[in-house]
Amino acid sequence: MPHNTVSKIIYETCDAIWDTLHEGFMPFPTTAALKQVSQMFYERFGFPNCVGAIDGKHIRIKCPNNSGSNFFNYKKFFSIHLQAVADADRRFIFVDVGDYGRRSTDEELPFVLIGDQGYPLKKYLLRPYAGNNLDPQKEFFNEKLSSSRNVVECAFGLLVAKWRCLKTEIQLDPDNVDKVPWIALK
Repeated sequence: MPHNTVSKIIYETCDAIWDTLHEGFMPFPTTAALKQVSQMFYERFGFPNCVGAIDGKHIRIKCPNNSGSNFFNYKKFFSIHLQAVADADRRFIFVDVGDYGRRSTDEELPFVLIGDQGYPLKKYLLRPYAGNNLDPQKEFFNEKLSSSRNVVECAFGLLVAKWRCLKTEIQLDPDNVDKVPWIALK
């Protein structure tokens, strides 16, 4: 069987797995589900109105042909970006794979996501206070946010421990490399 046929079958199989399983493993979050996530964050970490912890991971890829600097990141290697939101149980509830740029939204939500200093402060996205000489209230907030946000760091750690291929350079074309993290998330 020719190499091209095998690679096409692999990509089609990845698409079929995603199409078949994603609704069961990662359905679009409902208001009720987000309220439940918020309650979990409050009960476990004392952090109210949090509907998830957000973070990103660069998935190393082979330098794509004729891509210029599109896939070259600030860490000085070529990558696609995996961005995810985890609940208080370290389960991914939203994932976006494949961007080489940045995305943002102006949608205002009644609850918030929590992120690290790599994210901008928004009405729907909280991040730690910057600086060293913070008053006790700001230090307490930063501690609560950090302990709550740690769930997404742990979720990425578990993902990479299970799928070691995410630690190395993935030798695929950018049109198909985003399929690997999608399948790994199952």
